[in-house]
Parts: sequence; C-alpha cells; structure tokens
Amino acid sequence: MLLCAALAIGPALAESPSPPTQSETGPGGKDYPYSRTLATGYGEGDKRYWIIEPDQAGEQPLPVVLFAHGMGLTNHGAYRSWINHLVRRGNIVIYPAYHTGGLVDPTTFTGNTAQAVREALERCDGRQHKLADTGRFTMVGHSLGGTIIANLAARPDHFKLPAPHALMLLQPGDTRSDKGLGALFPKITEDHGTIPQGTLMLIVDVENDYFVSSKAGQRIYDNAEQVEADDKRRLLLRTDEHGEPAIIADHMLPMAWTTNQASQGRVNAYDLAIWRWFDALQATAQGDDTQRELVFGEAALDVGRWSDGTPVRRPVDRQTK
Repeated sequence: MLLCAALAIGPALAESPSPPTQSETGPGGKDYPYSRTLATGYGEGDKRYWIIEPDQAGEQPLPVVLFAHGMGLTNHGAYRSWINHLVRRGNIVIYPAYHTGGLVDPTTFTGNTAQAVREALERCDGRQHKLADTGRFTMVGHSLGGTIIANLAARPDHFKLPAPHALMLLQPGDTRSDKGLGALFPKITEDHGTIPQGTLMLIVDVENDYFVSSKAGQRIYDNAEQVEADDKRRLLLRTDEHGEPAIIADHMLPMAWTTNQASQGRVNAYDLAIWRWFDALQATAQGDDTQRELVFGEAALDVGRWSDGTPVRRPVDRQTK
C-alpha cells in the first residue's frame, strides 16, 4: 500500500516547475479597459501601414505608439500578442511596413517609416479613426526597427513627427553588421547625439541573439549624450531553463516565438517583462513617477518566479553612467 502511494505521488513530485503567468493588474497586467482591437491597412509596398486601435473606444484622445518591426516582419500579426496588449490598454498603434523585402535600399527605411506615421496621424482625427493624442507619443522598435526609431527620435522636426517622450529598443540592429557579409550593406544608423534631454530610453539585449550583436545598442546608448544617465538604461535578458517550458531569451522574443519548440507561440515571462517595462516607461513619460522604479530602479530586475518559488534569472544591468 505504501508502494502504491509512493507511485501515485511520484509523478507529481517529478513535474518541472512552470513559469510565471501574466499579472492581474498593473503594468504588463491583464486588467484591460478594452476587449477588442481593430486593424486597418493603408498604402502599398514599402508605404503600407496599419492603424490598430480599440474597437470600442469613446471620443477621448488616445496615446500613440509607433511600433517598428524587425527586418522582413512587415505584417503586424508577427507581434500580435504584444500589440493586442498595447491596444487593449488604450493605445493607438501605428505599424509601418517600411520595406517590401527582397533587394531594397535600406537607407529609405527611416523615411518610409516617418511618411507612414505622418499619414496615419492625419487619419487619427476622431472621424476616420480614434483621435490621437500626439502629446503622448512613444516608440517601440525591434531589431532593425530599434535603430529606425532612434533615428526618428534624433530628428523629429526633420521628419515632421511629434517628438517621442519614450523609446524602447529591443535588440537594435542595422542592415550593415559588424562583420561578415553584412559589412557590404549600407548602414541606416544616424547620429543619435541629438535625441533630446528629457527623453526616456530603455534598450534591451538578449543572451541568445544569433542575428544582431549588442554593439548597435551600445552605440545608440553612448551617442545619446543629451539623454540624462538616469533616463536611459540597458538590460540583458538571459535564458532560464529551470522549468518547462524554458524561458528563452533569443532574437524572436518580442513575437512570443522562440527557437525552442516547446516554447513556440507562447507568451513567456520575458515577453511579460518587456510588456511591463514599456507600460511603465510610457506611464513615466506621461508624468506618473510612481512607475519609474519599474524601469530604472531595482524593481525592474524582478521578472517573476517559477511555480516552485525560484526567481526567474534576473536581467543583467548594462547601464553605464
């Protein structure tokens, strides 16, 4: 009988810990004021863009998030989970395609993005689409998109855009890499020394990035000399294999899609971390200093616990002051 009992509880004891789940409230949480989203596409080719907005929002103006994708990810569905989170929280998301794939001139990408945003903002007039509050304008960029939004933030007047109050750059890269065949491509990186004081900036690298190095992020961080040291930060997420499925920190992270088959298509603890960081970054930029600690303080390094109570690996703080 004792043997039977041992056999019965044995599998339960052998189960791997499960990762953290989305919080009920707060930044990154699922207390959404809106339940549905609506995506509308305009334009063709490298001038195509989408406006994604709450389907049920009222007449109040909504903050705007420019979401600049990585190379080749021209359809907003690639980042569906995160974009739905942003829109259901009450943001208008503008998603420019900025290139068509194949043999293209990468030096046009920043300008194409700017044109799409200008056109989208004209449509967000309270009649065609929800009214945009351009005084609450922030940017997210992944991979190549990270460099593009840094370019735009450095010269908003030139591109005829609102000046963003906050930037989140995830694994920023360039078409011209630091070595190999990538050295043959023209670079798109511009001078980021004119990103103005008062801009909030978070740069996130990942441990297992097989597409871009962390050098681009370091260059952007260093060159943004007008941004106060307390207003910018670099963090490194590291893969955690303590439980199942593993929490993978690779280039595909912002899409809730990783190179680990067991994790594919799942929003994991690191997705939730970047959602929380951006929500708090956006709130801080809009004057809520109570959330600054979740981006620039020690609280940002707590990214949850496995089901057995073990903390998820803390991000490495790469901030240099």
